[in-house]
Amino acid sequence: MDTREAQLWHTVKPLLRQGRAWDLVHIKTCIKHAEHVLAAGDIPEELRDCYLPAVMLHDIGWAFMPHEAKAIGAYSQPASREAHMRIGAEKAAQLLKTAGYDEQAIATICTMIGEHDNPYLGKPFRSHYTKYLREIDLLWRVTEENFWKVVKLKQIEPEKLLAKRLQSFTDAIVTPTGQLIFEELERQLEARIMRRERCIKEVV
Repeated sequence: MDTREAQLWHTVKPLLRQGRAWDLVHIKTCIKHAEHVLAAGDIPEELRDCYLPAVMLHDIGWAFMPHEAKAIGAYSQPASREAHMRIGAEKAAQLLKTAGYDEQAIATICTMIGEHDNPYLGKPFRSHYTKYLREIDLLWRVTEENFWKVVKLKQIEPEKLLAKRLQSFTDAIVTPTGQLIFEELERQLEARIMRRERCIKEVV
């Protein structure tokens, strides 16, 4: 993270705390994964300066959504997803301009933010760069922080949730480093699920 990105992150963090309850942890995790992808040289050269800002800002729209739209069960509704992307792109443009990004970079980043959840809505991406943001966003779904939260909230068997989550990754992993991160996260979840099953059997 360079100086300008660090300053942008300093501005973004308080806003993420106003979004959904997990948004700050989500974006911190996304940044960690994105930095590994960047360090490996997996991002096109012309996108490198836009990649981390897009990752930082992609869910900023939730901070400006009404409480009922970002509550559990509501945020996944099509209207909420559509609105958070639209509002997020608008707010990101203002933050990026203040941070000193040029018009071309702002356009690239805001296009990615404005469509990163399109697959949930059955819509294609307009920019071929959005797939890089989508990869990082989806990796969150197989992290310990997200996975076990969903198991608890939905009262679903971990094995069933993991199988469902893995299906969502079809064609979503687009970089070699993203694939390595995905495989490691999958291994960690599978190991914990196996330990959990053994504990249950021992108790029974």
